[in-house]
Amino acid sequence: MTMAPCRAETKYDDIPAAADYNDRIRVTETGPIQLEIVVNGVPSGVIVPVEITGDHFRLSAGDMRALNLPAEGDAAAQVMVDELPGVSAEYDVPNQRLKLQVPARWLQGQQIGFGPRRNTGPARSSFGVMVNYDLYAVDAPGAPASASLWNDVRVFGPAGLLSSTGVVRTGGGGTSYMRYDTRWIRSDENSMTTYEAGDLITRTLPWSSAIRLGGIQVSRDFAVRPDVVTYPVPAFSGEAALPSSIELFIDNHQAFGGPVQPGPFVMNPLPQINGGGQASIVVTDALGRQVTTQIPFYVATTLLRPGLTDYAVAAGAVRQRYGQSSFDYGTMVASGSIRHGLNDRLTVEAHAEASREMAVVGAGTVLRIGNLGVVNAAYSRSRKDGREGGQIAVGYQYQRRDFSFSVNHLRQDAGFFDLAALSGSRISATRQTSASASLALGRFGSVGAAYFDSRTRGEGRTRLVNASWSLPVGRSSSLFASATRDLDARTWTASLTLQVPLGADRGTASASLTREQNGRYSNRVDYSRAVPTQGGIGWNTGAARLGNGDI
Repeated sequence: MTMAPCRAETKYDDIPAAADYNDRIRVTETGPIQLEIVVNGVPSGVIVPVEITGDHFRLSAGDMRALNLPAEGDAAAQVMVDELPGVSAEYDVPNQRLKLQVPARWLQGQQIGFGPRRNTGPARSSFGVMVNYDLYAVDAPGAPASASLWNDVRVFGPAGLLSSTGVVRTGGGGTSYMRYDTRWIRSDENSMTTYEAGDLITRTLPWSSAIRLGGIQVSRDFAVRPDVVTYPVPAFSGEAALPSSIELFIDNHQAFGGPVQPGPFVMNPLPQINGGGQASIVVTDALGRQVTTQIPFYVATTLLRPGLTDYAVAAGAVRQRYGQSSFDYGTMVASGSIRHGLNDRLTVEAHAEASREMAVVGAGTVLRIGNLGVVNAAYSRSRKDGREGGQIAVGYQYQRRDFSFSVNHLRQDAGFFDLAALSGSRISATRQTSASASLALGRFGSVGAAYFDSRTRGEGRTRLVNASWSLPVGRSSSLFASATRDLDARTWTASLTLQVPLGADRGTASASLTREQNGRYSNRVDYSRAVPTQGGIGWNTGAARLGNGDI
């Protein structure tokens, strides 16, 4: 019997039923046949000439490459596809298709899941003026009544934002005005760069100190582009041999579910993942077979994505007696910091400060140690008036969904000096160690503990131990308890606070009981209402009973 549409001679050897048709077919070569190619169960929509000899099928190398399948030789070279390693072929005569089953790694990779969000358009700005204010008044027994009016005036437009803050105080027989900050700021979203001029705070690294300047600053500002993920996030990969569905679970919580075509795939999870966890990838094929893969991971937001750079450069006069004098500027100084992500595990850092009489340089690293957490280390060297000193800072952090732990240590030589010490905004510590841990207890809230040890030049030693417990009460209220022990003074303080949200725009009520260091107790009741986002008045009020030795 001859089948004209196939242009091939088909012989039958006692076929018992139509169901055995494709299995018992034998074909002899009479020339190429135009067939649609189906790869791993997915119709390609591509029709190519196929030469059939018996149970074997030839395609040209060019047609295979057009189907994104690997093939050697020039475009006209013929490839016996069913003899390739890991490949099987089946001739679907009724539908005039050639069904190929190839290794999944041959197929084109797929990016699925949550990729980076993209801006829908450039930011726009129109001209406007805003006046913000906060009025506070107090009348306490034995003291004169006083009031203060804090104000924030802003003028904004395409050229940026100009703002000035200050406070008017009255009481004690006089009225005065104190200016705090006046500055201009403008951000470029394309380069993620912010320009500042006027009163500003230097942007610096965790192991260096920020200071107030009257001057200029240029810095990388990722906040203007919330769609940019600045830290490395894991990409979970796998492969599917057939059209399948895939589910991604992060710590037994489903993060993604959807279809996947045959071939390799890479899943980009939500960038909000932080700390350590366990990912489970469940692939279910068209036949209902499931393959589950467990992958541990650790995400550190303190790292920078490979190739990404963060920086800040500032110069100006040191702001002195901030909050006491409206205009008091001192020595001219300069400061600069930079961070760069080398790879998914390592970020390098550097910092420098300079004035006419001193200089500081430092370098540091942040390193992810597999899934065991993150370590950081930095060393700085200073020179002032011919005297040199050093500072070393080391730390370790680990975080999971229900547990976190961190420990940090900073040590300074007697000769170490930086701009913060020069400006008088802080007293340099010779040694400082801190450790903290927290544990989530489910419906029993969470508990935390911390230890702090500091030795400061001319100030002695301070050692504190703190324990806290946060407990949900009802559907939205919470109870917070905290106690702190001063190991050197052998005194302790404690507080107990109940916070009750009143729902909608009705604000929040809270009540607290505090044990002070001198052993006296005080209690307080507060009610606050935030400023509505659509406009309106926000306010808070409270009544307190100061410590008198009784509860």
